[in-house]
Amino acid sequence: MNVKRIYLIGMVYLFLLGVVEASPKDRISLEFYTDYFALSPILQQTELPHIAIEPICQDERGFTFALHKTVKTGYLRIRIFANQNGDSTLMSGLFFAASGDSITCRYTKGPGFSVYFTGRGSEKYQVQYESSLYYEDFDHQFELLKSYRKKLSIVEYRVLQTDIESNKEYNQLRIKRSALLHQRLNGDSLIASILPTLPELFSDSLAKKSKNYPYYLAKLLALVAEQTDKDILDYIKCCDDQELHDKVMLVYLREQLFDRPVAYLRSISDNLYTRDYRAIAASITETVTPGAEAYNFMLPNEYGKMVQLTDFRGKVVFLDFWFTGCSACSLYYQHVLAEVEKHFKNNPDIVFISISVDRDREKWLKSIRGESKTGYQYTSDDAVNLFTDGKASKHPVIEKYKVLGYPRPLLIDRKGVIITANGKKLRESGVGGLVEIINVALNNK
Repeated sequence: MNVKRIYLIGMVYLFLLGVVEASPKDRISLEFYTDYFALSPILQQTELPHIAIEPICQDERGFTFALHKTVKTGYLRIRIFANQNGDSTLMSGLFFAASGDSITCRYTKGPGFSVYFTGRGSEKYQVQYESSLYYEDFDHQFELLKSYRKKLSIVEYRVLQTDIESNKEYNQLRIKRSALLHQRLNGDSLIASILPTLPELFSDSLAKKSKNYPYYLAKLLALVAEQTDKDILDYIKCCDDQELHDKVMLVYLREQLFDRPVAYLRSISDNLYTRDYRAIAASITETVTPGAEAYNFMLPNEYGKMVQLTDFRGKVVFLDFWFTGCSACSLYYQHVLAEVEKHFKNNPDIVFISISVDRDREKWLKSIRGESKTGYQYTSDDAVNLFTDGKASKHPVIEKYKVLGYPRPLLIDRKGVIITANGKKLRESGVGGLVEIINVALNNK
């Protein structure tokens, strides 16, 4: 039985021991974020600045890593893969870390997978890992955290408590939004109960360190703005904490990326206080903002030939992202996109590109041939059918085009510049509306 060791030296001292059957085949990945907050509930935050910690020494016993950061707290992502390709994840954990931590993490493979942390500061790692096993069981998470209370610092306890509270309140917010939509909840009463709490929510100096709190607060303010026919900027301007203000606005920017005019998105960026956060805003909008150069992907078609976006320079390009089993993708194709394709079938100046994020190539091939077990139809032989080559949503094309959900259509002009990624325009305008949008693009030579 081989043992792997990882030594992380600097702000956090980390010793990782892996007790596994075939540890030489495992791969460890470490990333450090001095500042981490969720921009999306479903995606990793690739836009946030982080350090990929590479091993400085490796032998038969394991790996040695080094990190030197002069900050008091941060977030450490630990990922353990069952092979060197990184396509079989044993664990992916994001841990609130503090200066002076010196921990040992033991993980075991076998009938089950288990992780145990020991050492200075290890208690907060252990409780974070154990809490992650009880997804959306917030009562259990709270009880678990309470059992560690005497072992954590005030800051650590408050940050981890806010993580759980934010997730719980966000779930409740989703329920309330649904109730409002179905008129089971009075909007005026709900807003009247929320508005008096905003000053307190804006002034919690420890809560802003929580990775989940800015996301919850952004969603709460968005709901308030919708119900009062105001803009979120009307409410966030009351937040005196510049760091929290900028985090909330970045979340909102990410959420509104496809559905708001570019001028509005720029107004959000212009209202950010700090240079670092303005840089993050730029990275979020760089490849999907109208007028930006579209990312030049390279993907295989059904015959294995590599296809690039630049192959279609001089043509208007309509991109559609989907996956097998996505009923919304199928409905969009069958009721809108299929008819639009037929309308432009004899027009050589437009090309429809269908990109699947299926992990399994055979499943994808059956879907594009109309042989899927789901019975859904997603594309046609007239489209250029491409595949993310087994990387699914981890392919760079998904990151670059900020694909959060499916289907995700985009329209690109003859010069390879984004015309629009506005979901409401491209998904909800119907056949006639989409034909009109494409005709405008075709006439713009």
